[in-house]
Amino acid sequence: MPINSHRTASIAKVILACGFILYSSVMLRVVNSSFPADLDAARYLMLAQNLLTGQGYVDNYKPLASAHTKFPPVLPCTLALAMWIVPNSLVAMKLTIAGFGLLALVATYLVLSRLIAPLPASIITIVISCQVAFLSYSQRLMSETPYLFFSMLTILLVLRRFDSNEAKAWQDVGIGFVMSLAIMTRAIGLVLLPALLASALLRRGLHKKWRLALIVSLMVLATEAGWMVRNTVATHRFLPIYGTFLIFRDRNHPEAGLARPTDIFHRASHNIGFYRNNVIPAALSNLARVPLLPTFFITFMLVGWLARLVRYRGTLEFYVLFYVLLLLAWPWCFDRFLLPVAPILLFYFVHGVTLATQGVWAVLPRLPWRSMSGRRARGRARAPTGLLSAVSIVLGSLMLLASVPVPITLLCSDYARQRFNRYPPKFSELFNAARWIAGHTPASAVILTTQAAPCYMISKRKSFGPRDVLSTKMYRTAAQKGNLFVIQRTSPSDVAASRRIAAELLRTKGHWHVVFKTGSTYVIAQNTGDGRAGR
Repeated sequence: MPINSHRTASIAKVILACGFILYSSVMLRVVNSSFPADLDAARYLMLAQNLLTGQGYVDNYKPLASAHTKFPPVLPCTLALAMWIVPNSLVAMKLTIAGFGLLALVATYLVLSRLIAPLPASIITIVISCQVAFLSYSQRLMSETPYLFFSMLTILLVLRRFDSNEAKAWQDVGIGFVMSLAIMTRAIGLVLLPALLASALLRRGLHKKWRLALIVSLMVLATEAGWMVRNTVATHRFLPIYGTFLIFRDRNHPEAGLARPTDIFHRASHNIGFYRNNVIPAALSNLARVPLLPTFFITFMLVGWLARLVRYRGTLEFYVLFYVLLLLAWPWCFDRFLLPVAPILLFYFVHGVTLATQGVWAVLPRLPWRSMSGRRARGRARAPTGLLSAVSIVLGSLMLLASVPVPITLLCSDYARQRFNRYPPKFSELFNAARWIAGHTPASAVILTTQAAPCYMISKRKSFGPRDVLSTKMYRTAAQKGNLFVIQRTSPSDVAASRRIAAELLRTKGHWHVVFKTGSTYVIAQNTGDGRAGR
């Protein structure tokens, strides 16, 4: 009996819709369980609140409010719009991150489905979404999620542009606009531009590739130049592109001089060891004890990447190349940096395994995995394959739903809504200390802490961080009047910051004593100012 492709496609669409609804609820649960409340999250929230209230793009938690120059404005502007719709700022941020996570899954599936058959594309998407490495890649699942969406959307538009017979100018403008959004979400998105230019120059038969390169380059460079000019005018000092510290030997002390080639080599060697021994085993369901598993994964991933680079010379291959090279030279080494390329790396791994077992797959010619070599499913074969993709997405959603330890009635009960509006427990001691500051100190008090922005969110007192300038007039005045309070964490990880704070406090007259203590982590010290011991 012949397959009714239209009916099967309709059923597949319905199942896909149900699957994405499940994914959205799952994404909310995961974001709620692993949502951060650290310095970055607090600064994103405050920037969005300042934009919403008309204060501008400033850091108002510092004693002297200054223009913010670190985080690009795409995510704060999106948060401001979400907070305008949803009054609760914490709920608005969680919904925003969860929404970008869902859109990132959709964009990932669409990109992979243009490269391979729908069934393996959906399976790879499900594996990525089910991994803890995707949904809670670190304790700071913030701008990486929207950047994953914008970067994958850029790749999708580029693939559509290269596959079309008639190139139109509005397509090039759209690619430049989305790429600019990716760059204004995370600065590392700049690697998208050289990847596009390299693939356009090396790809044969691309219609009007000079126009594509010109339009996208002008739009991206204009966006980055506008951001630099804004920062320079706001701070009255020249601020180069974020990431120029790559050329320095010590990222925190530029006066140490420029990095030598050996320094870059040692940095890359350290980063390779970190990703191989820590990140990849954690991403593979914590299979760190399996011998040679990271090496096995990296080997087949390189095989798949090289095979596609030699055959297609596409934007995706050059994007991964430039991204990984920049990541190896990056002074900071975090697992969350791999999130934007995790779906692509998994795709190359599967492609490498497929090439290595090509003889076995040749015996089973009807399996859709043969499309991994570049040939896509055609004709009526697409309908049942799409149905299988939809069913696999729903099954993956149910598996993921069962693995997340959050109540099903997340938005259906008062208790669940209260949990959704609550900060993570690991920051409760810091917030308790900040609440004590709010109730027992004057409004002119100044706080010195390693978590300045989250402390300001609760205490509404101006706050310093250990890297801020501690010798300002306001700091000295507050210390002399006894209005300077120190919220210090006693964990070994803050030893360096503690020494710097202690060295600065020793220069100030007066006696420091503990006035409040919460748990065994955070303490508050106060200077009496006149040399007398505090009560």
